[in-house]
Amino acid sequence: MDARLPDLSRQPKSRAGMIATALVGVALGTACNRAPSAEPPPVQDTLSVYIDGGESGAPPRAPRDGASATDPAKSPEHLPRTLAFEMAGVARADAKQAEAARQAAVVEAFAQALIEARRLRRQPTADFTARLGPRLTVIHRSLGDGCEIEVSLTHRGEEIRFEVKRGVLQHEPRNPDSLARLFDETNGEFALLETRWLPSGDECIARVACFRPAGMGTLAPETIAGHPDDEPPIEP
Repeated sequence: MDARLPDLSRQPKSRAGMIATALVGVALGTACNRAPSAEPPPVQDTLSVYIDGGESGAPPRAPRDGASATDPAKSPEHLPRTLAFEMAGVARADAKQAEAARQAAVVEAFAQALIEARRLRRQPTADFTARLGPRLTVIHRSLGDGCEIEVSLTHRGEEIRFEVKRGVLQHEPRNPDSLARLFDETNGEFALLETRWLPSGDECIARVACFRPAGMGTLAPETIAGHPDDEPPIEP
């Protein structure tokens, strides 16, 4: 008697196959429902995001208040995410101002990523105050030849403020851990990818990525750019 292989085409679909088929359908439906745009579509690569800046020049992540030490996979940065876009910030400085320039570049890149996220959501991209939850606020003010960005972070009752005007940090550099906490407050929607100096040694570049939960066709409602507490800039 000849051994016959089972006809796999007649077998019930696996659970993984059904899920994969459903996800493809969701992705196609989302793409078809989008309004036409001259802009290229955002990258749709699904990533499992956990970025430790220790090897890229970005500050390592600071532990979040109340984070699970026994199960770090439950933290927001470990959830599956889809890369939406990346933005860069640049700051100039000499060797004596290296840390100030690095922090200015990071704030610039973060602001550019926030502005792009707001543009995609048809929100104002200049002269705004975005309250990104109870502990993080970003203020943008247009200037004649540039802009002023103010980022206010509250940690354990203490307010930490970064102020960048025309690409220059307006105060002494803050503790690098504060930058890590800044991105932690975005619940994994924004991440600092790297900071590096150009070969000339007088310009620092920072790269910030904007992510959204995997499978979402547009920026998720919990994305910080979509926070309802949005208003004109607070006057200094």
